[in-house]
Amino acid sequence: MDKKRFGFSLAEVLITLGILGIVAAMTIPMMRESYEKKSIIPSLKKAYSNLKQAFIASQDMNAEFDTWNFSLNAEDFYEKYMKGYHNAESVVKVSDLASHGVAYYNMDGTAITEPAIANDDSVVLILPDGVMLFVSEEANNNFKTLAIDVNGLKRPNIVGKDIFMVAVQKQFGLMPYGYADGGSVSFGRSFDDETLLNSTPYGCAHSGAYCTAYIMSNSWSMSKNYPR
Repeated sequence: MDKKRFGFSLAEVLITLGILGIVAAMTIPMMRESYEKKSIIPSLKKAYSNLKQAFIASQDMNAEFDTWNFSLNAEDFYEKYMKGYHNAESVVKVSDLASHGVAYYNMDGTAITEPAIANDDSVVLILPDGVMLFVSEEANNNFKTLAIDVNGLKRPNIVGKDIFMVAVQKQFGLMPYGYADGGSVSFGRSFDDETLLNSTPYGCAHSGAYCTAYIMSNSWSMSKNYPR
């Protein structure tokens, strides 16, 4: 009796491998992105909570927020209101990071101009868990801008991806940057999702500055509309 051989031809194997490769190319980036989002949120939430508690402790020693001198430069603000409350392993300046080739970007890929990250004299606190806190050199009478880099020197170093903007200000203490505009309107007025996502120049889809507020307003999550 003739014995029949069952199997696949070389062409069929190559076609199957090609299809599997296409499926993998489509799904692996989405799986990686989903994982990164899920891992970033807990880190941001923890860092924000620790920062808030540190400022509350500082407030107990330095009176109410509305008496703070927010026009101080970064180094003086750190010395007066932050030193000793944040358990920093080291304190450097943005210029020190830049000298080691570290570069930072907005969500839309443009170069960062926000003084907390772009100004050479802005102060950077490096915490034991690898989180970095940026204190803006910019002087402002009503608030001080800060940035939380949840994974330190690791990439992508993009605002809204692993860097998140916040501000401590007179009336409300620590708030996400974009919870209100901090300019002609006082901090504390909640913005809608469309403003937080798409307004220029600070919307999450543009510079990324409002991404923190967007995440918090969506119950500490990156929704399906969150910029990729």
